[in-house]
Parts: sequence; C-alpha cells; structure tokens
Amino acid sequence: MRRRRCETPGSLELLLDTMCNCFGGILFISILLVLLLRNTATVSSAEAAPTTAEQMEAERLRREILGLEAALAVHEAARRADANRTELARSVRVPRLIQEYASAREKTADAQRELDRNRTALEGARARDAEIRAGARLREQGERELRAQIATLEAGLPTLRTAGQRTLRLPRLHRSSKQNYWLLIRAGALHPCSELEAFARGEKAPHSSVTMTTIDNGLQFDAIAGSGQTIEKGFESSGHMAEVLRRLPPSRYSLHFAVYADSYSAFLQVVGLILKHGYSFNWFPMRGGEPLTVRFATAVDDQ
Repeated sequence: MRRRRCETPGSLELLLDTMCNCFGGILFISILLVLLLRNTATVSSAEAAPTTAEQMEAERLRREILGLEAALAVHEAARRADANRTELARSVRVPRLIQEYASAREKTADAQRELDRNRTALEGARARDAEIRAGARLREQGERELRAQIATLEAGLPTLRTAGQRTLRLPRLHRSSKQNYWLLIRAGALHPCSELEAFARGEKAPHSSVTMTTIDNGLQFDAIAGSGQTIEKGFESSGHMAEVLRRLPPSRYSLHFAVYADSYSAFLQVVGLILKHGYSFNWFPMRGGEPLTVRFATAVDDQ
C-alpha cells in the first residue's frame, strides 16, 4: 500500500489564517459589545433619568443659594459701607451742625432784639406823632378861641369908647408911677388880690377868694374854685369890687387884670365900668389854669 505523503503548509498561510481568525474574533466581540452596550445604555438611561432631574433641581437650588448668598454679601457690604459713611458724616457734620445751629440761634436773637428795638422806636414815633397831633389840635383850638376872643373884643370896642378916655388896648409893659392892684377874672367872676395889699401891711385880707403862695422873690395868686363874685354883684354897693374902688383912689392906683380864656366877655364889662370911675388899667391873658405870679423886682412875670 502506498503511503500518503505529509505536506507542511507555508508560513504565510498560517499567518493569514491567524489574522483572519483574530479579525473575526475581534469583529464578533465588537458586535457583541455594541449590542450589550445598547441594552445597558437603554436600561441605564431609564433608571438614571430621575437622578439627572434631581441633580438639575439641586444644581438650580445650589445656584440660587449661591446667588442669594452673594446678594446677601453685597447687601451686607453696602450696609456696612452706609453705616461707615453715616458714622463718618456724623463725626464730621455733627459739630458743624451744632455750630451752625448756635450761629442761627444767635442770629435769631439778634433779629429779635432788632425787631424789639424797631417796635419800641415805632411805638415812640407813634406816641410822638400822637403828641404832635394833639398839640396841633390844641393849637388849632387855641387859635379858634383866640379868634373868637378877638372877635368878641372887636365887637365890644364900640361900647367902650367914651369921650376923653382910651378904648380897650393890648397889654402894656412899661413902668408906671402908680401902684398896681391885681385882680383875677376867671370863670366869669372877679377875684381881687386883696391879700397882696394886706401882706404889705402885715394883715390878713378879708373875704378872700384867692390863695397866695410865697415863692422866690415874689408871690403867686390862684383863684379859689367856686368863689369870687359876678360882675354885677361885685360892682354893687356891698360888693367886693365896689369896696376896692372906694378904698383905692384912681390918682394913685392902676388896676391890672389877669384875664383867663373863659372870661373875656366879663372883662369887657369890667373895663366899661372902671373907665367910668377914671381908673387906668392894664391887662394880660392867662394860659390854661396857671396862677398869677407877681415879682417884687418887676411888675409882673407871666409864666
């Protein structure tokens, strides 16, 4: 029997076979791994889906917490900065504000004092204005009274003219060799100053209707309110004026009348009567309620 002869394959064929087997194995393993990975990924994705959502929510919450913490930190930093600025402003502005307040109070006090001074000056000006107005009214009233008295005197002049005698005249201030006898005519009544004649004799005057006061170098006479006699009663035979005329001769005495503003008409009556008795006379008006002052050195001092 014929023996079969053994043949040994070449090395290239073995290498090619080995490489094909390895490539097939690798391809098989790769396909198997792909299939396994696909199934595993499907199950893993289904199981891992809830975990991813929670992680996202947790991540969102974490980011919010971080944002809030950052905002809180920023707010705290801003608050501290504001507190520092406020404290700094207080430390700088409070003394200045106190000084400004004190200065404002001082200015207010100065303004109040100036206002008080202006108010006082205004009140004084108003008082002076009122005094000036009152004085002007008094002057106007005095002028009216003087005009009325002048008119009364002018109206009475024709009745006083007598033959060989002088009519009513303005007061004379020249000296006379005759002795002066003083009389007050006030409130329409006659007030003979008999105290002066009695004083010269060292006696007390009878039925006095005036008060006599001693002053430096003279005497003052003032009519007693409600006393004296009217013109008609005084010139009666029992009147005080008739007694004076009987006691004083016209050749030695001159009659001097102090006439107040309310008695010019009474003075006109007296002048008409004393002219009939031949007396020379003088007269002068009296202001307000002033007393008659007689000086020892001069005839009269009308104050």
